[in-house]
Amino acid sequence: MARRGAFGSLLLATLLQCQQFVTGVALDALRGGLLRSLEGDTRVAIDEGPPSNAVTRAECNWLSKSILASEDAPCVSVLLAANASACVCNIKLPRNMKPMPDTFSSPAHIWIDNDAGFTTFAPVATLAPPVDPRAAVVVVENAPRCPFSTNCTETRTPGCVGFDTFGFRSVHMGAFTSNAGHFNTISCRYTLDADGKFQVPPKVQQMLVKMAN
Repeated sequence: MARRGAFGSLLLATLLQCQQFVTGVALDALRGGLLRSLEGDTRVAIDEGPPSNAVTRAECNWLSKSILASEDAPCVSVLLAANASACVCNIKLPRNMKPMPDTFSSPAHIWIDNDAGFTTFAPVATLAPPVDPRAAVVVVENAPRCPFSTNCTETRTPGCVGFDTFGFRSVHMGAFTSNAGHFNTISCRYTLDADGKFQVPPKVQQMLVKMAN
């Protein structure tokens, strides 16, 4: 019995030493991998870095002030890549605009045009569309759009104010989410290229001066 007890104690001590050794090796490996990861991340950040003229928080605040909405439209500056930055704005919509999901989108849909020589039949007659007796008093709902979503360079409309007049390359409205539908908001991203330059259009500057006075 004494020999068995001594053997058990020796085995237990050996197991504890092995556990401490394995734990130490694992911690050293984890610590080394973490340090290498941090060094690699730092090296990449130093090599690439943000674009020299990335849109700043102050410039995004100017864009926020330019958006006329029932509530403030906060805009934040976001670094998308080494050659692009953006202002992302959360905008509260009026009551006659509702964000809706795209329920008609089907990635498997294939459109096949009919040949002009095919024989077709007259369409089946349908019932008359229903008439809403409240149509005269119900506000017509409009599809939501991001402010300044017009490309004034293409339209060439005099006095036009669009995303390109601010210096942005494009504007993109975020996809529908349940949160956006509940709070009736949309998220708009205004992207600025590395060679772009943010500017407040003169027409918007005049509007902000009048609002301040």
